Amino acid sequence: MIRSTQNVRVYGASMIGEEVSLIVDALRSVRIPSVRESEMQETIEAVLKSRGIQHIREHIFDSGDRIDFLVGAVGVECKVKGTAFSVAAQLERYAAEPDVDCLILVTSVRRHFAIEGLSSKPLVIVRVGDEF
Repeated sequence: MIRSTQNVRVYGASMIGEEVSLIVDALRSVRIPSVRESEMQETIEAVLKSRGIQHIREHIFDSGDRIDFLVGAVGVECKVKGTAFSVAAQLERYAAEPDVDCLILVTSVRRHFAIEGLSSKPLVIVRVGDEF
């Protein structure tokens, strides 16, 4: 089970499965670039591949929204900028998708760590970078 730490915040822990734990462990096993979102995504894709974790990059939902990664029913979104409000609104849209059971936000932005969960799905926030 994932627990909140200095660099990981967990909301809805009782509803988070083993798949989410495997993804978070993989993310925490490498240094993820924190300045350019494209570098962050490339690093995450490489670590998912190296762990044999099947995923879809840039998955487009029926609604037209596009999430950085879909790993089974777990959505992974990367952020290096944006307000907490705008990121939370984007995550809420993803949470409304029937294909998503849980979301992971990988962020280098301090204010994103203040997002306090979602209305309908579990959320894990993983902080990366030296800014923290």
